[in-house]
Amino acid sequence: MSEEGIYNDIFHYLKFNHLEESDKKFYLLDEKTGSSQEYKAKSCLIPDPAIDSNFKSIFSNKSERFENFLNSVYFIPKDMEISDIEYLIGDFNTIGERYGLNCLHADIACKGTLKQKNKKNTKETLLDVEIQINWLEDMDDKLFEYGSLLRNDYSNKINEERIHKKKDEKGGQKNEEDEEDEEDNKKSEEKKKKINYKRVYLDTLCIAFIINDSKNESNEIQLCKTNGTISKKLDTLKIIEINVFKEWYNLQFGNESKILGKLSKDGKDWIKLLSLRSWAKKGNKPSPKYLFPKLLENHKYSSNEYIQETIKELIVGNRMILALYSSIEDFGDQMEILGEKKGKKEGKEEGLKEGKEEGLKEGLKEGKKIGQDLERKKSQIQCAYYWFYFKRNIDGFSFDYKYDFTELNLILQENIKKDMLDEETISKFIKALEDKKVI
Repeated sequence: MSEEGIYNDIFHYLKFNHLEESDKKFYLLDEKTGSSQEYKAKSCLIPDPAIDSNFKSIFSNKSERFENFLNSVYFIPKDMEISDIEYLIGDFNTIGERYGLNCLHADIACKGTLKQKNKKNTKETLLDVEIQINWLEDMDDKLFEYGSLLRNDYSNKINEERIHKKKDEKGGQKNEEDEEDEEDNKKSEEKKKKINYKRVYLDTLCIAFIINDSKNESNEIQLCKTNGTISKKLDTLKIIEINVFKEWYNLQFGNESKILGKLSKDGKDWIKLLSLRSWAKKGNKPSPKYLFPKLLENHKYSSNEYIQETIKELIVGNRMILALYSSIEDFGDQMEILGEKKGKKEGKEEGLKEGKEEGLKEGLKEGKKIGQDLERKKSQIQCAYYWFYFKRNIDGFSFDYKYDFTELNLILQENIKKDMLDEETISKFIKALEDKKVI
């Protein structure tokens, strides 16, 4: 590999297990020869792009970047291409409001133009793109519901727009016959609406990128119309479940994905970036950030401008990322400072009781350690709970301590705002801690 090629694609050649060898050294690997060389750069921290808020912040309202991502990892390998992406409001309220249920919030809902390779015809397609930590038992049902509601919600809005447009064209005026016999004409008007405003449905594709180290394979779920022994696949609604870690594992060994097909270098790099937590080492801060090399002068993370932009944006931070991580890190820093102060105080008291200088020194040292450990234990649970309260998962956290139920309950009751504590959330939080073997 040429040096010019390496230094224009640092991320592509970045050795995925480099940080297991040293915290301060990075290595670039030549996939063809197997040789590696040290990349003598300082380290920085990069947020996990697979966390839903980060995923949305780097792709929402960035249509060209999002198109490059989707085309690289899915459409182009299948001889298709998506373009002209238009973002849609992803809150499906109608059914939730009618039955008193919580509204569903799509991670990224949009409409695009889909074109088959070597064909002139194009068609509009709805896309619901989800990022999901862990493989849920009801994953299929959840994705089917998201796709169905997006399709129905879009159809309703199109019909409403047509009706309003028609009314505007009439100027909202009533003729004499309407004024004389308004009640009789209501039924006929309703009939006209049904005839003139036929519902418009678009084919809908729901793609879920699932961040999970399970053995579950990526899946394609599609509706099928059967007439006797003859079956025909329908493009009305299709669901693609992509196990990102599994796909990344396959790519390392040169295995072609059954669902994604043969990925280009750009497709592989997008999957590698989403798989960050599986191969990079976590930083020391309580927030889920990972060690990453700073670029040396005139070097680039990627020759793909969209991957290059995305990595830089994650490291520097956009408005959403900065707001989220600064609050978590500031909270963690405050807890550490409080822990040191409390430790010193306890140490001094213990040392003075002994009445000896050596006892004071040892008490200070031991008290500081005890205080730090105590406050860090509290800090970890507080950070994790706040994260879980807003994001409904703690998969990005690694815990240094274990807790018993009494200790956990005490920390929550004393350190979490009362209006954020409810039985359902606490129960689900405890279940998440049990799954991570923290309790």
